[in-house]
Amino acid sequence: MRILIYSKTRLFAECLAAGLARHVAVDQALSATDAVSFQTKLAQDRPCAAILDLSNAEAWDDARAAKALYHDIVLLGLSVSDSPQDIVRCAKVGCLGVIPYDSSVERTVTFVRRALRGELSCSPSAAAELARALCDSTSQNATQMPRCLTRREGEVCSLVCEGLTNKEIARELNCSEGTIKNHMHSILSKLNISRRSAVAQHIRQQPSPSALLPGMLPHS
Repeated sequence: MRILIYSKTRLFAECLAAGLARHVAVDQALSATDAVSFQTKLAQDRPCAAILDLSNAEAWDDARAAKALYHDIVLLGLSVSDSPQDIVRCAKVGCLGVIPYDSSVERTVTFVRRALRGELSCSPSAAAELARALCDSTSQNATQMPRCLTRREGEVCSLVCEGLTNKEIARELNCSEGTIKNHMHSILSKLNISRRSAVAQHIRQQPSPSALLPGMLPHS
């Protein structure tokens, strides 16, 4: 199999590629250190999988762009925790899982093989936590946004409750940070609260489903 390593840190990318190249199951391991070379090697070398160092914020956008252009490519995240929250974030940009921090070359190849079979790539403990988080979120997802909010404001509000910054919300909803700030101003005004940090508490204190807008589901 042919694997592409993408990291803004050249030494890291080249060393990981060199380590993977020595594995018997790896036919070729390539490295890219910027968005242009990443896209070029995806197009020219057609790797079956790409491992992205997500410690750089721009890499999240690069992952999303790569998946949009090459639907069959298997993407895996690196330098990000394998918590349920981060696994979901990775999935939203096209990554099928994350490679844990303590992974060896052998274990990394195992994760790639699993991902190529369509299996979620994360540690067993993270998979268990994710399953629990999904079960626990069932009742929480039934809690919907106040009827005074528009659908878009409800989406923004839900992401605020997840702890995302305005910049991260803008990336998730594919709009400008200025647009998110405008939504936040409207949300605070409609909810009659003065601070962004009070939004989550306000939503959790919603009295009953009867006061909520039917059919509006928070972002998942």
